[in-house]
Amino acid sequence: PFKIDGYFSFSNFNDWGNKHNNCFKLLIESSKNKKCILDIGGHIGLVTLPLSTNIPEEGKIYVFEPSSANLYYLKRHIFLNNISNVAVAKKMLISTAESCTGGLISKYLTDLDGSSLFFDSSIVVYSNDSKISLLGVKKQTLLQHGAVSKAVVEEMSAGLLKNLQSSIAVSVSGIMGSLKNDTDKEAGSVWICIMSDEMTKTYHTVLTGTRIENREKTAKIALLNLYDFIKEL
Repeated sequence: PFKIDGYFSFSNFNDWGNKHNNCFKLLIESSKNKKCILDIGGHIGLVTLPLSTNIPEEGKIYVFEPSSANLYYLKRHIFLNNISNVAVAKKMLISTAESCTGGLISKYLTDLDGSSLFFDSSIVVYSNDSKISLLGVKKQTLLQHGAVSKAVVEEMSAGLLKNLQSSIAVSVSGIMGSLKNDTDKEAGSVWICIMSDEMTKTYHTVLTGTRIENREKTAKIALLNLYDFIKEL
């Protein structure tokens, strides 16, 4: 039912969705009535196009495709079918700088199929010295504001963007348990910064669970914030 560029007129799509692609039909079915979908690896739109008919009128699909050749045909197929509820995301590459979560955010990101298309790297900077040496966080910033602060997570994210090829940086620093060492910061306090060349978002929350629970909650909050951040790009 969808218009496809004539370049593909001699291709056989009869078996599309079978064998190694048998998850596509399940993805399309599971998308019904969802108001927001992130389609990573949109290819030429063979899944994106039917997804666009499944969501409510106010819904939106954000699709990412790293290949420039595929991206050309993806955009063309969206145009040919006059689809208005699909937004093509800019090319993105994500890196994380994690202190209190110890790499848990990157673990969740790499749990996703196709994560190699959008995930670059993760640095666990647990100590202040590692924040300084690996990310260029200023010693004065740490002395003045403490490791768990807006200023420090912003410098952590800026260090990722400066030293790596990533387009989006996620950084986090917090106090997960009741043992606060020498800081006067509140137990459970967490700062998260997500940064690109165009935009910076910084978030603060205070958690009240156990150390393990707080690590899990922090990672999930960071991912939800990352999702919202990508939608605004």
